Amino acid sequence: MEEIYKYLLNHSFLAEKYLGNHTLDYIISFLLVIALYYALHFALKAIIVFAAKFSQKTETPIDDKVIAYFKTGKIRAKLRLIEKLAAFYISINYLNLSDKLENFLDKFAMIVGTIAVTVMIIDFIRFYLEIKNLLKERETHHTSAIYLIFPIIKIFIWTFAAFFILNNLDVDVSKILTALGIGGVAIAFAAQSFLSDILSFISIVSDKPFEIGDYILINQTEGIVTKIGLKSIRINSITGEEVAIPNSVVTASKLQNFRRMERRRVDLSINIPFDVPNEKLRQIPAVISEIISKEADLEFGRSHFSGFSNYSYIFLTVYYIKSNDYMKFMDYQQIVNLRVRQELNQMGIELAYQKQDIRISPNEDSST
Repeated sequence: MEEIYKYLLNHSFLAEKYLGNHTLDYIISFLLVIALYYALHFALKAIIVFAAKFSQKTETPIDDKVIAYFKTGKIRAKLRLIEKLAAFYISINYLNLSDKLENFLDKFAMIVGTIAVTVMIIDFIRFYLEIKNLLKERETHHTSAIYLIFPIIKIFIWTFAAFFILNNLDVDVSKILTALGIGGVAIAFAAQSFLSDILSFISIVSDKPFEIGDYILINQTEGIVTKIGLKSIRINSITGEEVAIPNSVVTASKLQNFRRMERRRVDLSINIPFDVPNEKLRQIPAVISEIISKEADLEFGRSHFSGFSNYSYIFLTVYYIKSNDYMKFMDYQQIVNLRVRQELNQMGIELAYQKQDIRISPNEDSST
């Protein structure tokens, strides 16, 4: 090879020098770029094909997911970019370069390589979560807890990559960490409330007491959760307005999640006048039971003459609506209430209401 190289240098055009290298050297370097790129490309492709065949023989699904990841369009495009950069970096070292240029190329390759690997790691995490159905959407809102914390994972990975790059650029990372530590303490004192909300956000994401789209009741605010943010949650309340509640308040408060209810309980209290005879009083629980049992979505619990008030007999009925939908909850209560009133009217029974009898007696003449 050396003899061929010397022979080619006999040609004046190939022997001309630019920046310390013959024209022949630049041509060889260019051909090396092309040869190395295709060599790396076909080698990686062969490895993926071999790995795919091998993964079919294993029982674990993890290797199948890794192979599927490397076959996706985005990753194949990134791999081709890495192959080109690697081929260029290797072939450029064939030339005689100045120390400054060689140092620059080394650092440039390190930065580009680190960024490329970091992007691929983040893409792989996203890909794995998607195929495991942990990263999903419901309607137009991201609802999965892992989706909410995924930006924090990305920040952590990018931070590690940034420190890796700085360390290889001969930057004293320890001084940066010290400065960040001191600054972090100062910021922590200045933003205790915000940090508390962030920690509460992590607690909400990990514990998952509710998700976007859930119907909840917290701090006398009732409605549908529309957003779970780093600092607060947003609720579209039943009165129409949007309410923002800090995450620290959410974790410190009692919360009721109605979406996870399989059924809703209804307590129906009826006041019957004192002048209704016992025969009709005995019929009331059976009448109410029949009304409720006619509806397929209702489940009768109990109905009893439970006590007395100052102005009436009290009948307490318990039944259940086999749904967690609030509109159905209200609709069925209306249906039952109207039918109970109708049946009582047919029995000649009016509902009692509080009233007072005022008797006026003439004043006695006190004179003698």
